[in-house]
Amino acid sequence: MPYPKDSPLKDKIIRKIVTAACYVEIAISAGGEWNTEKLEMMILGEDYKGYTGRYQRLFRGVVPNNQSVSYAKLRLQNKCDLQEWRDHPFWKLLSNRSLTHSDIETALMRVTSNVKHYVWMPYRKSENATSIHRIRPLPDRESIKKIAKYRNFDALLTLIAYAREGRDSGFLQEYGMTAGESLKIFPYAIARTPHLYVCWKPLAKRLNALIWNPKRNFDFDLKREFSLSQLNEEIEDLVDKAREKGACFPPNELMKRIG
Repeated sequence: MPYPKDSPLKDKIIRKIVTAACYVEIAISAGGEWNTEKLEMMILGEDYKGYTGRYQRLFRGVVPNNQSVSYAKLRLQNKCDLQEWRDHPFWKLLSNRSLTHSDIETALMRVTSNVKHYVWMPYRKSENATSIHRIRPLPDRESIKKIAKYRNFDALLTLIAYAREGRDSGFLQEYGMTAGESLKIFPYAIARTPHLYVCWKPLAKRLNALIWNPKRNFDFDLKREFSLSQLNEEIEDLVDKAREKGACFPPNELMKRIG
């Protein structure tokens, strides 16, 4: 599948994270069916002619095309939105490429929970114009703390977006605060987002390389050292508690196979 020049899907690591998230979207939309063969049988129905491994290929980084996106949505009665996860602007925040202010704004405009009150601001071009929204500039310490309290995907996306903006613009204090808070809430956001949980380790490694490990170029203290083993312990404990409450997460056997 050809990708646009600036597509984050050109990056093998990001592509692995994205396609795993797409698989989770399909599995959850199918009622929590994680077996790839049973999932294929369920979705294809009478069209099933034998196992092809079409959903297993997602774990090899094969991105679903537009036809696959439409087909899954149709067969799963509009419950499955692969396009939302395949094309989410969050992935561009993980890119090693430099980002534009427009990239940051596009990601932040996807925030829909109460976090948006700290991100969006009303803007009216004229008295007769319809009110639209624009993105607030880099937040102050108090706003950053309030965003972090939500500890969900929106909060993580927001903090990472502002961290990249702060770093690239040279606002090191804001960069340090948003990067530090994003690391602190990472386990909680993952344990609330099955789509990210399935490939959280490569996600964490990429975030560490991009924003959590500033020692090479910047001088500030994140207050917490990056530790994959510590994150693993925290995330698994939080996910176990979420499962006990009925949340739908990939089984441990599947996580071991994905690696």
